[in-house]
Formats: sequence, C-alpha cells, structure tokens
Amino acid sequence: MSSKGRLSTLNENQLDLPVIDKDAGAGGDCFFFAIYEALSERERQLIDTLMDMYGPFRLNKHSFNLFFRNLIATKINANYRTPATDYLRELYSLITSAYENAVAICQDSGYNGPGYNQNKCIVDVIADELQQPHWLVKDYIKATRKDSQKKFIELVSASIRQPHKQVQELEYNLAKELLGIVGIDLQLVLTKGDGTYEKTMRQRPFSLPFSLPLENKSGQPIIYVIINSTTGHYSYFCFFLCSAGGARRTRRSQVTKRSRARRSQAKRSRARRSMTKRNRNK
Repeated sequence: MSSKGRLSTLNENQLDLPVIDKDAGAGGDCFFFAIYEALSERERQLIDTLMDMYGPFRLNKHSFNLFFRNLIATKINANYRTPATDYLRELYSLITSAYENAVAICQDSGYNGPGYNQNKCIVDVIADELQQPHWLVKDYIKATRKDSQKKFIELVSASIRQPHKQVQELEYNLAKELLGIVGIDLQLVLTKGDGTYEKTMRQRPFSLPFSLPLENKSGQPIIYVIINSTTGHYSYFCFFLCSAGGARRTRRSQVTKRSRARRSQAKRSRARRSMTKRNRNK
C-alpha cells in the first residue's frame, strides 16, 4: 500500500494523559460529530491524513458528517459479498423472524383509538426487540414489498448517507475500518451515564479523573468515542491537552476581536478627521 494517506507509526513511546468526557452534539448525528471533534482536537495531521486518502471536506462537523456517511455507504454494495452486506442479510432474516410476532403484539394490544397506527406500532416493537434504529426497520418494510434482501441493502446504504439517521453496529465497524486504513485507531468506550466507563467488557470500569494512552502499541493515534448504553447517545474523550488548546483558541479569538475593534475605531477616527478637514476647506 502506498504511504500516501497513512500516519507514521515510528513513535514507540506510549503517553497517557487525563481525559474529559465532551459532548459533540445530537440529532442523530452524534456518532460522526464525536469522531470529528475527537480528530480535530488532536494534531491537524489526523484531519489532513483523512483528506489525503479519501478526499477533501470543509472543516466543520456538519460537513464531516455528510462526508463520512458517504464513505461508509460506498462500502455497502448489494452487488458484492462483503462483511457489511452479510451483516445486513442476517439482519434481514432476524427482522423477518420478528415481524410476525410484532404484528400479533400490535393486533392484541387492545388499543385502536385515535392516532393509532399499526405500522408504527410494528416498527416500534421490532426496533425495541432487536435494538435497531427505527429508520432501518422502515427500510425493511419497504424492501419486503419486493421481497428482496438486495433492495433492503440498497435502502440501508441510501439511508446511511442522510443526516439525522442514528447509527448501528454496522456504521461503527465500517468507521473503525476506514480510520484504521489511514492509521487511526477508533476505540469505543461504554457508559451508562452513571459516571463510570468501560473500554471493554473484560476490563474493570473506571471513573474520571482517568488517564488513557494517546497511542496504541503500534504508535497509531487513538480516538475514543463513548456510547451511553442507556440513551444511545455518543460523546468522546478529549485529552487534557485539547482543553489547553481550546483555551489558546479562545485567547486567540479574543485577541482577534480586540484587533478588529481597534482597526474599526481607527477607521472611524480617520473618517471623522477627513470630514472635519473637508468642512474647514469649504
């Protein structure tokens, strides 16, 4: 593989730094927002490496959200057998098995008052049972009109491209793969929102303050994305150094604002002097 788009892994020293749990935004895009903020609060090289490999995007989380969603969607092609399409074919079968049970539950619910929607009830039951986003179950229902796994895969790929679509295991695995190609290690941390965190189920939970390594044993930079298993919301671990960087950015912004204010005041003063001079010459 060409060296283009890969980070150097020559650094053999592992450095642990304190981390802070930071929110990156919500609205169904929190996973991609968290990845972007975790990348952007490290050295600029991480963002540049992504651009070298996958193409440019504007430096804000909303542009990155669309950019990375498209990258992931292109990895899901119904015409090819891949781990991603195999996962979706298996999921199609699981939803098919759950569908009849969901119909029975909704028919026996005893509620058919104003506003009752059986299709919505079915989607809610399946999404809750299989712990899948609602939009994915709706894509399944659309695909069954043609009784087609291929159609389901195509619909899921198209939906992933759209903002505000909550992610599932598939998007995380593909994001980890895409970042891994350029030498960035995406790691998932679990929390229940109770102030404790787990990197894996085999490790003991930890609470903040806590220090985590900047790099893995291969020297690749690590970014940590946190999922709240209770709410499904994603945030990220910002290293202590990013807070210092944030403070520097704030001070730099304040200096810039003061400089602009001084320039504006000087411009008004010159305009007043010029007007006074013209009045004297009349």
